[in-house]
Amino acid sequence: LLVNILSAPPYYFDITNVKELADSNLTFLLPHWEQEVFANSHDPNFKVLYKRSGVEENFTKCILKTIEFRNTACAIDQNVAAYMADATAREIHLKKRQDVAKYMLRVVDEPVISFWRIHMARKGFFLMEKISIANGIILECGFLKRWRNIVNYNIFQEPDERDKGFGINKVMPAIGLLIFG
Repeated sequence: LLVNILSAPPYYFDITNVKELADSNLTFLLPHWEQEVFANSHDPNFKVLYKRSGVEENFTKCILKTIEFRNTACAIDQNVAAYMADATAREIHLKKRQDVAKYMLRVVDEPVISFWRIHMARKGFFLMEKISIANGIILECGFLKRWRNIVNYNIFQEPDERDKGFGINKVMPAIGLLIFG
């Protein structure tokens, strides 16, 4: 184990932004769709990252590589990292391989690409500043997390158990009584 630790390349704890990642000369794996975004970017740092990237569609394989090779890291969103770490640890525990259960998982606060968080507007849009303020308030108050939790809760409910909105079909009998009554 000591020889493995001493012979392994250093684990880069100090990478905090895309420029430092581009300067680190690390090779990393990306899903195909992220690699396309990097290839078509105008930022020279993303071009450098594209040239040094490989394609890996299965994120579980990336995590399993972090178990096998100590100098591997997976840069992912915090929620996905927590889920994958838990699922992988459970899988390893079931295989009775606790000796490799401690692995490096690089969690980023702000993912490089998150299509569901990108907002676009035409240049000079007069409401852009107000939209930015509203987005900031929504993020700071935790509404996105709450909405995501509600959606995740509803996914696992049977269709007749889900919370239903109050609509006109709920008050039709009362309206009928008032009109014809």
